[in-house]
Amino acid sequence: MLTVVATNSPREVKKKRQVLRGAETLTVDLLRRAVPAQQTAAGLCALSKEKPIDPDSVQRYLESKFGDALKETYEAMRLLAKSRPPTELAEEAYHLYEQFRPAIPAGKQGWGAVGKLSLDDIRKMAT
Repeated sequence: MLTVVATNSPREVKKKRQVLRGAETLTVDLLRRAVPAQQTAAGLCALSKEKPIDPDSVQRYLESKFGDALKETYEAMRLLAKSRPPTELAEEAYHLYEQFRPAIPAGKQGWGAVGKLSLDDIRKMAT
């Protein structure tokens, strides 16, 4: 007589399949750029050099750039994003960005330049 012992429940099998499927590289359109991404245990993550970017490193980067204004900036951006249906937001995102992005010098001299972001302008666009 042959005895078969199931080692994984259907739920565990489904979870493993989802993880394996998550290894696929997806392309997310963000502000007219194709951003490679991958589903991970932490959620959808952008890729850098074919590896998921650590969300904690992104958080540290944003904190270093925005300082104490990060929370208020996040809230203004979220307000703007929620002011439009997803399809409309996707269509308008780059145009919205052009309206509130900080003014910096053109060309290479503008790379890394500090600009001033107006949260009031972002909030006005949300109405």
